[in-house]
Amino acid sequence: MPRTKLSEFSSTPGDNTDIGGINIGEGCPPSNINDAIRQNMAYLKDFIDGSSGDTITTSKIVATTATILSGADVTGTATFNSAVVLSSSVTGTTASFSGAVTVGGAAVLSSTLNVANTATMGVITGSTISGSANTLTVDGTDAVGFRNTPVNSQSADYVLVLADSGKTIFHPASDANDRDFTIPAESSVNYAIGTVVTFVNLSANDLEILITTDTMYLAGDGATGTRTLAQYGVASAVKVASTTWIISGNGLT
Repeated sequence: MPRTKLSEFSSTPGDNTDIGGINIGEGCPPSNINDAIRQNMAYLKDFIDGSSGDTITTSKIVATTATILSGADVTGTATFNSAVVLSSSVTGTTASFSGAVTVGGAAVLSSTLNVANTATMGVITGSTISGSANTLTVDGTDAVGFRNTPVNSQSADYVLVLADSGKTIFHPASDANDRDFTIPAESSVNYAIGTVVTFVNLSANDLEILITTDTMYLAGDGATGTRTLAQYGVASAVKVASTTWIISGNGLT
């Protein structure tokens, strides 16, 4: 049967005796070689354009330039080093993209999706989608947050870090000491406006919530400065402007 697309050729050179029905076996007319080369170039162009009917199915795909595909089925790893546009779907185990990615269909991955730049997709289905080294947004502006409030337990004086955004900073009952938890200045840690940090104190000792050079208002009366959170107290601080926070809660003075 004539071989009419790349997937039909063999990785054993001697088994490839025709290209599109053109005989290239031993003893073939010299003109057949010219015709076969031209036909093979046409197959390559169809493959690149996505019009050959071939599905990319392999253990590893590596592309260094912008790629337009009708679909990619990957049994191992797909690595694309530039912008990628997929008009239909991506199915595979692991996909890594260092450029922008646009998928017109669904991305179904049984393991990991790694995108170093921008990903635009209709539906993503998979085990884990991590944005720890990137920014994931729900609308192009607002970051994707936690579905819970992870607890950061501290039994020493503590200065908050950027990763504490959306978290609960916890002073446990086992720490029988007064502690200072400090919200750093905008100039040192640039929390997004709208950031919320919750403080919980289960210790019998007071928890002091401080702010450095920015301003933190107490909800209700507008007092500024350090706040004290008593045992069993819960307080939330919200960043409402670049250097302005407001805090409220129970057990807070």
